[in-house]
Amino acid sequence: MALTVTSRGSGSNKTGATTYGISPASNFAAGLAVFTLAYDNAGTDGADPYSSISDSLGNTWTSRQGALRDPGAAAAGACFRIFTSPQDVGLLATSTTITVSFGAVSVTAKAYTLNQVSPAAANTAAYVTGSTATGAGSTNIVTGSITSGDVVLCGLAHESEASSADDGDTTNGTWTTGQAANTTGGADASNMATRSQAKVTTGTGTQTWDFSAPGDWAAAWIEVNEQVASANQWGTQTELIGWIS
Repeated sequence: MALTVTSRGSGSNKTGATTYGISPASNFAAGLAVFTLAYDNAGTDGADPYSSISDSLGNTWTSRQGALRDPGAAAAGACFRIFTSPQDVGLLATSTTITVSFGAVSVTAKAYTLNQVSPAAANTAAYVTGSTATGAGSTNIVTGSITSGDVVLCGLAHESEASSADDGDTTNGTWTTGQAANTTGGADASNMATRSQAKVTTGTGTQTWDFSAPGDWAAAWIEVNEQVASANQWGTQTELIGWIS
């Protein structure tokens, strides 16, 4: 029984639009899809413009954590969200489009990462908990206590032309090689950068994720565990029919 994390792509866009669609860089296997999105706080007076998320297969998506760094004006701060999907209708593929809607608000700077958290065969990977933090300048976020064997995934949005460096901490496990993306052109404040990293923990305790963010930032973390499939006490349907006959 062990969870694994697989990177499935990252990217950015700096064209204003009321929706943003992306596709995985590689096909998913069974497991929990984790989509992180960094974007301008382009709503009225700097509000988070997020409205909804869906994909072209009809999978269920849930916004698990949403962080808003709002210094008081539209597109002057940053938003960051972590979404998950159990891929309940179909496995995500390079032909699948995941679409985020911002309602009637046009959002310019956007960047994302996409990960797959997979359990052992027949088991499921499930969201447990998470939290958010916001600020300005280089710092870190500290998680709640993560159970040994669970996955912790951290990520952030920050106003910059350059993404933060990976955290190399090896306390109770090793961080994955991060996925990162950023927009370019103009001053840092007109751009958006993101990075996410995950760790399969080898001991129970909090995790500290360090990052370098020169401007406003919004960050979040989630915990994912492995739920073991319970065996039917009567066996499979085929076994039961054979026993009766």
